[in-house]
Amino acid sequence: MIATKKGFFKKIGAGLMVLAAMAPIALGMTSMKSVSATETTPPSEVTVNLHKTVDGGPINNTGNILEGYTPYSPDRYGNIQFTLYNVDDLYDKWKSAGDYTDDAKAFNDFKDDLMTKIQGNTDTTKEQLANQKTWLDANTDDINEIANISSEDNATPNIFKFNSVTNSGKYLALETYANDESVLGISVPVIFSLPIHGLDKANSVHLYPKNNVKDADPELIKHGKDWENVSEDVKIQGVTFKLIQTDVDPEKEIDIASTDKDGNIKIPNLAAGTYSLRETDAADYYAKIDEINFTVDAQGHITLDSNAPKGVELKNNNGTYVFEVENFLTLGNEDFVKVDGKNTKIELEGAEFFVRETNDKDTARYAVFKDGKFARWTSDESEATTITSGAKGSFSVNGMPYKGTSSTFYLEETKAPDGYELREDLIPFTISKTSGTDEKTQNVKNNKYELPTTGGMGIWLFVLIGAALMGGSGYYYYKSRKNKLAE
Repeated sequence: MIATKKGFFKKIGAGLMVLAAMAPIALGMTSMKSVSATETTPPSEVTVNLHKTVDGGPINNTGNILEGYTPYSPDRYGNIQFTLYNVDDLYDKWKSAGDYTDDAKAFNDFKDDLMTKIQGNTDTTKEQLANQKTWLDANTDDINEIANISSEDNATPNIFKFNSVTNSGKYLALETYANDESVLGISVPVIFSLPIHGLDKANSVHLYPKNNVKDADPELIKHGKDWENVSEDVKIQGVTFKLIQTDVDPEKEIDIASTDKDGNIKIPNLAAGTYSLRETDAADYYAKIDEINFTVDAQGHITLDSNAPKGVELKNNNGTYVFEVENFLTLGNEDFVKVDGKNTKIELEGAEFFVRETNDKDTARYAVFKDGKFARWTSDESEATTITSGAKGSFSVNGMPYKGTSSTFYLEETKAPDGYELREDLIPFTISKTSGTDEKTQNVKNNKYELPTTGGMGIWLFVLIGAALMGGSGYYYYKSRKNKLAE
């Protein structure tokens, strides 16, 4: 089969990664010197401590404790296991097949050959573990397993202590289990010879195998329609989220920052696993969204759950994953009927209203409606939408954004029905999740223009005043005419 160009370069890249990973161990091992015969006799047994690290630069293993490396975290990347083998028989067999007089050179060549065979031409953790097992099965007669330790059993999860190891011989430490969904590759084989010269503590050896892991560093951007003008999209500040790694502890919530002025949150260093983002407090005028569930794989790729809440999208912006989360406005309606003030069965047509945001006439804003639903607030009365009661006195206010559980607004009557007095007071009404959803409507009452009641004192007062005016006018006319005739 002819290899594709993509596959060819992939193999070259994989080979370079293997060589890069092998280099620190090889360099470290060549720097370790065997104890000379003229020095103090070393202890017969030592403790071999394998400090599992992640990423970082080359490691110069000296056998002593090193600083500045990031410890491997089983909680983040999954449990792992190391197994220690004595390979004296394998080394002797290998050396005898060659033409070596220098033991140091022979051991360095042995290490190079062993690493190549154990790792093979593999790319993923799963492939590396499989190739490693194949090699172990083929060499069981020439290697001796000393012990295997899991991170689950460690007092310090990233340090694997092999006690009472004979301080003489050739050894191989292999990472024999790792979560293939959490790491890009297992540690390269650690091959070393005991005793080691120059230890700070003669009975304690410290070596540093490392993994390449890929964390994800997604961001979240919170946005939604502007509650003051629903045609515009705005970034939402001050929304708080909790992060839960559900495959580790589904009950443990991790605090992360609230959205900033740009509606943004950065969520750094997510190891492979399954997660939920839980919104704890919605912003004013917006509904809280359901949990956002997603998965991070070993390569740092993020996959959004297929049942993601409405309004949630995951985008890859030049390698950075971004959750774009739209919060929806909390909207409500209310229904009204314009009725006679004394007989609510009389429904009144033709009353006109504005909707006001507050009852403060000096600072009030008016509602503008489009296609029957709230569109925006305006301070200009000439832009306000007029709402008119229909044939049965009915009218409604729809799509009003409300804050928290409810908001209060006001009707201002600008025209009364024919024959009725104009209301000068502002009429309050409440918008909430339940308003306008039942059969109840809010009655808006008006009183008729009426003369005082017949037979009362008021009517006689009007009659007397009228008579006096008429009499005065007649007398004035009579006097004027008499004077003119006298002339």
